[in-house]
Amino acid sequence: MGVNVTMARLLIAALLGGLVHYLWGTLSWTVLPFHTMTMNQAPDEAGLSAALAALPESGVYYIPGMPHDHATGAATPEQVEAWAARHRAGPLASIYLRLEGAQPMSPRVFAVGFLLSASSAFLVALILKAAAIATYRLRAAIGALIGVFLAIQADLMLWNYMFFPLDHTLAMMLDAVAGWTLAGLAIAAVMRPARPVPPLA
Repeated sequence: MGVNVTMARLLIAALLGGLVHYLWGTLSWTVLPFHTMTMNQAPDEAGLSAALAALPESGVYYIPGMPHDHATGAATPEQVEAWAARHRAGPLASIYLRLEGAQPMSPRVFAVGFLLSASSAFLVALILKAAAIATYRLRAAIGALIGVFLAIQADLMLWNYMFFPLDHTLAMMLDAVAGWTLAGLAIAAVMRPARPVPPLA
């Protein structure tokens, strides 16, 4: 019986937390302006699209590309220095390319998005179950801390290593922290400890 109750709570927490996180994501991307404010429009989008369409396949491209020999992985010192000079001079670009296109705002994208939010919320619920924290405020804080962890490990890492723009990085960090703070409030309300435990000092 106890196992069934625990699993039911985990599933409820996953669905509720996932729904809150999903709704926040919808709000932050479609209503609030802080994402669109950091995304620029290319002046000659048609010309840029034509250049991208000439690339051989879908995938990730970095400009300037690091030189390497496809057989050995090695590059000559002259090739490396030429690449470093182009890197210092700029421009730098990370390109995530899908040549075949996709339907915008398709139901599948939203359905998978909700499943990903619910799956992540399920993991947060498992953490709260293992922690068995009696105080609601401390349980809810776990969600906020997870958002901070995600913002640092994903967004700040890309800002540091891949030179993502700071304004875009800060918007993504705000999104992560706010989303998991709100979801954490919902998950913490469901994931009360099974038996009383003394609160943390």
